[in-house]
Amino acid sequence: MIIRSSTSVDASKSRNGFVDPMLSLALIFFSHVPVENYLRCDDFDWLANRLARTEVFTVSEKLDILTNWMKHTDPHCFDNKDAND
Repeated sequence: MIIRSSTSVDASKSRNGFVDPMLSLALIFFSHVPVENYLRCDDFDWLANRLARTEVFTVSEKLDILTNWMKHTDPHCFDNKDAND
């Protein structure tokens, strides 16, 4: 038996608006990454920029997500580089 709700939800009127499907997939797939599959710097930058723009998560949640991604990103992405290097 299938029960369907008679009310539909308009994402534009919801509290948080539309959830970017790519961000949702990234949260699922990049939450637990084996060491041999670190994120590349470009991938991390893309995810971090999308996360910063979304209003779906609180600041605390964003920090937790970002910290988790950092743990699974190539460590060289976070090296301090001197302008003369």
